[in-house]
Amino acid sequence: VVWGEIAIGIEVREPLGAPPRRLALLIDDEPLTAEADTGDTLLPDHAARFTLDLSGRPAGPLALIPVAIDEAGVETRGPAVSVTVVAPSPADVIGGEAEATYEFERPARFANDRVNIGNDPAASGGKFFANYSADPAFCFPLEVETPGWYQVMLVAGGVRAAGALPTVGIVVDGAAQSSTNVRLIADGIWHRVAAGVPVRLDAGSRVITPLFANDFFAPGAGDRNLVIDRIEVLRVADASVGADADAGAMMMMAAMTPTTGWAAATTPTDDPFGYGEPPLRIGFTRVLDGLTLPGLTEIEGRAWWRDANATPAPEVTLLVNDRPVARQRSGAPRFWVDPNHFAAGANTIRLVARLGDLEATTPVQRVDYPAAAAADRGDPRHHRRFSIHEPAWSDDVRAVLSAEHDPREGRAADLSRLEHATLTLPPELEGQHQIFAELRGEGVSRPRATFALRTPDGTVTEFGSVTAPGGWQLRAAGAVELPPGPKTLLVAATAGDEGRGQIRLESVIVAVSPRVADRVPPVVEIDYPPADHVVDEMDAIVARASDNASVLFAELLLDGASTGLRRNLNRHGGDIVLPILTRELAPGPHTVGLLVTDVSGNSTRSELRSIRVPATTPASPGRFARAVRVLDRFGFGPAPRDLAAILRVGENAWLADQLERGADHPAELAAIGATLPHATSRRPDQVIGRTLSHLLLTDAPARARFVLFVENHFSTWIRKTDGPRKWNEHIAMTRLGAAPFEDVLLASAESPAMLVYLDQERSFRELANENYAREVMELHTLGVDGGYDQRDVTELSRILTGWTASFEGDGRGGGLGAQRYHHRFDRRLNDEGSAQLFGLEMTVDETGAYDRARQALEMLVAHPSTSRFIAKKLAEHYVSVPAPPALVDELAAVFRRTGGDLRAMMLAILDHPSFWDEPGTERVASPLDYAVGLARVTGRFAPGEIQAFLGRSGYGLFDRVTPDGYPEDDRLYTSSNALLQRWRHAHDLRWELSALVPGTWHHDPALDDERWADRVVDVLAARTTGRPLTASSHAAAVDLLLGATGRRHERIASIASFLAQLPELNLR
Repeated sequence: VVWGEIAIGIEVREPLGAPPRRLALLIDDEPLTAEADTGDTLLPDHAARFTLDLSGRPAGPLALIPVAIDEAGVETRGPAVSVTVVAPSPADVIGGEAEATYEFERPARFANDRVNIGNDPAASGGKFFANYSADPAFCFPLEVETPGWYQVMLVAGGVRAAGALPTVGIVVDGAAQSSTNVRLIADGIWHRVAAGVPVRLDAGSRVITPLFANDFFAPGAGDRNLVIDRIEVLRVADASVGADADAGAMMMMAAMTPTTGWAAATTPTDDPFGYGEPPLRIGFTRVLDGLTLPGLTEIEGRAWWRDANATPAPEVTLLVNDRPVARQRSGAPRFWVDPNHFAAGANTIRLVARLGDLEATTPVQRVDYPAAAAADRGDPRHHRRFSIHEPAWSDDVRAVLSAEHDPREGRAADLSRLEHATLTLPPELEGQHQIFAELRGEGVSRPRATFALRTPDGTVTEFGSVTAPGGWQLRAAGAVELPPGPKTLLVAATAGDEGRGQIRLESVIVAVSPRVADRVPPVVEIDYPPADHVVDEMDAIVARASDNASVLFAELLLDGASTGLRRNLNRHGGDIVLPILTRELAPGPHTVGLLVTDVSGNSTRSELRSIRVPATTPASPGRFARAVRVLDRFGFGPAPRDLAAILRVGENAWLADQLERGADHPAELAAIGATLPHATSRRPDQVIGRTLSHLLLTDAPARARFVLFVENHFSTWIRKTDGPRKWNEHIAMTRLGAAPFEDVLLASAESPAMLVYLDQERSFRELANENYAREVMELHTLGVDGGYDQRDVTELSRILTGWTASFEGDGRGGGLGAQRYHHRFDRRLNDEGSAQLFGLEMTVDETGAYDRARQALEMLVAHPSTSRFIAKKLAEHYVSVPAPPALVDELAAVFRRTGGDLRAMMLAILDHPSFWDEPGTERVASPLDYAVGLARVTGRFAPGEIQAFLGRSGYGLFDRVTPDGYPEDDRLYTSSNALLQRWRHAHDLRWELSALVPGTWHHDPALDDERWADRVVDVLAARTTGRPLTASSHAAAVDLLLGATGRRHERIASIASFLAQLPELNLR
């Protein structure tokens, strides 16, 4: 919120070697000329300052658009930043001089009341408060009569050092964190800036402290200082307005983020990669992009909002093809979407969350509803879900909410403390409906919840009940005819086998019953195998199915007979991937197909595909075996969706697509976006959890694995870098993907995480630090024997002095303080003396200090040793240790021929014979490969468990202390502790693993124990590894299964963890 005369700053990072562009600011489509421009003095960064007098402008929103114009007149526009213009009466503005003496009790944090007063005739009153460090601080007392949101304005100035100007955090009443912040705009002159977004002030005596948040000093090289002339405070909104009422529109233009190209203050919807911490977030719980809908489809999300304990949940809207189809107030929305809401063919879906004036949205996902399934159209049914956050629940329900047992909604109602929970249903809900409940029970065995309908005349009719499960589950409660007009639903806990039990309820779903009987069968299309396919020892069928109502399941048919192998699809779209087990098939021709059944009992038999089982094992792997090998090495194993994708198009096309995808691909945005609501901060453990969540959700595993390879190559230790710097580095690498090596090296070299980790941020002329210069040669480019010596390390460290990082404000609210970290280059901190690198003299006069530093990095990329070093690292990671010499030669040649094109090198690995030479190339899966692979094949989403497992295994993600990264030597992952942790982790997954076995096999009397045991072991091997076990492992697993006690499903659980301990499940 702004008024009066304000300073506005814009900044851009200029391309290497290009002259600085002319910077302008568009206001109402009219350009504003810069008052000052840094030109080439700060390269690669380029900034300009503008002054805007808002006197006489109408109150309301004002868009500010930064523009860069090159020599040819080509304009590049940055994102618009919206501010709110107000015209307050002078009497409404609370102001004061920074140098004045105020009698009040200072907050304990700022107890030092010493003041540094400076003189300047240009300052108001001729004096100012000087911050030569963060302490002492200027504290401004004020009496707040009316609680609300208050905008702070500062007249301040600063001295730039290490490439950055001062950041000022606004601290209220001595709090530990700033409520908002502002980065100053001008170097050495007074200017008036809005200090971030409005801050909340309660009534009474308050103290505002503009805190110098990023002090910097290097002896004889640089000293960043802050001077404050005056402060102004204005009430701009009632206390009832949500925090960060527009966490983008209110962000001040002085806080633009310097990155390559333009960046400006953003709203939460503009931050899909989680750079900031917006006060409201929303994400899908899984990646739906590219999937075929089964008919009725369940779409789930997860929201996070600040102060969730004291603030109502957001209202979440589902949009199909940009049209709202359903809403619910929820922290974990679950929508049941009738297929008639979808168009035939391609559709888009997204979620929008609103809370007060806040809004957040998910990336768009694209889904397909086949035209054949959509042929029988009707009016869409509107199913309603009432989470426990809905205002339609009675007040006594809200009084018994609890977070115990981690309900998805964050809260659940304890029904044992109520006679009944009351839900007022909308009057327009009428007709036959099915009622479902999300609940769990505890305390006694088999507690039950009863459901009844009460009408306005007081009549109560019980219509259903449900046994509460031991964990959070969705259960059908019964059918009811809803009359038109007012009515209420009553839910009560009743006696179980041992008396009244405790039941927790988090939502009720009221689903419209079908109006007419469904007689339309589902449609199904087989994508793999092709006709007359020669199967491997294990193979698969891949298909898609859909229905006008909803597909219930698809079952594999072998030679026309049922196998019991099913893929359940009810309300969940996705690929049908079922294993073809050949142990019981005689050599020769056979057929495979699918029986697809919908929720109404209608069935369709697919076309039958002919296959042939060879009499002997073929000399070379078939299409399925090749796909599994590629997924093992380039991804995280044969998860069903990955198998479907690669079998449809072949391994070469699949890998090429994976590596070509950008981080802005809809599926990748959805996978990254789904992780953000799970992470409420950017602490190291949260950053690791976000990253692991993405690995479990992404449908681009080859891309994700490559990014982790790159990050291990350019390893930084998260405990030293801190969470925000590491997350920003991770996202920078994620956005690059398989980019040219020079781009990846530069991203690492400019990463504040790397600069802090290897102490480059404190490397200045006369005080050069050699850590980064040494490691960038030894570990990142040339290799330890790459043809450099100590003199080259020393000279490179001199060239890179002044190549540093700073932390600066981003203008956001919510206690973030100075959280944006930026690469900066300050030529005043650079040793500009002549340097010799690899015998080549490099002077500043010829290139400029920054260009010389960049050229030095480019020399490392072009050095012959780098091509071989990177080739060897890739070959070791993706093929074997030691790396095959012929493959290293080939990859080095590709590097030199393409200028370091990492994507081309990856594709060359896939085409090289050494990748397919089976003997001696089996790799032990790292702890990360093992845990992520098991999670993806079982569908268990538990990133916290994986994080704990990695820590116990000594393989914590981003937790390598030394800069060499985790080694590729497989022997390190077979220690006694490493194996013990794998066994423990496998035991924890025993029920998820046993669920991979068809439940129909547990009760099939025609299946004797020996055949049953063979099938169980085979299907577990197929679904976890894509390969049969060796004869000895298979025999051991069968013997253990036959010797186990209990019912069949209990026996499977008892040996499932044993299978996960076998060598086959620990290799890739």
